[in-house]
Amino acid sequence: MRRSRRSEAKEQDSGKTNPEGTAEALQLRDAHEQKLGSHERRRALQDKYEFLHPQDIMHGLMAFGFECGDGWLQILEELFAKIDEIVKRDKLEYFQVVQVKEKFGGLRVYVHGGNKEISNLITEAEKKADKICEVCGFAGETHEIDNWYTTLCDRCKKKRMERDKDK
Repeated sequence: MRRSRRSEAKEQDSGKTNPEGTAEALQLRDAHEQKLGSHERRRALQDKYEFLHPQDIMHGLMAFGFECGDGWLQILEELFAKIDEIVKRDKLEYFQVVQVKEKFGGLRVYVHGGNKEISNLITEAEKKADKICEVCGFAGETHEIDNWYTTLCDRCKKKRMERDKDK
């Protein structure tokens, strides 16, 4: 019998083990499925903040968009909302996000023209992503699969290994 996500979340909240993630992750996934598709969600985020608007490739790589999985979009949404407040408050008119990507299984956010407070927020978001599955947003950890580092939950790791086995 298939359990609903809500019952899984209740089990997690009651202390029972939920291998697929936390109640918060379940809510984020539900919200993601009900709202926008991946492409639309990424585009909406990039359009929302001036500092994410793509520059020419000589000055940044945001023309390629977010080069990471959907599981980290919630982290990025929260990060950029906080950064936007700082940019406006401190009048950082030349602040620009240059690139957002996955590297060695971790989230990387490269910027130009920030300050120490923004740098600290980015570091905090990158550390948070180290414990979140890049694919689905559930709790995860970094794994090495075929000499490639990636942060995945157990379920997404199993899917990736099955997919790679078939190649």
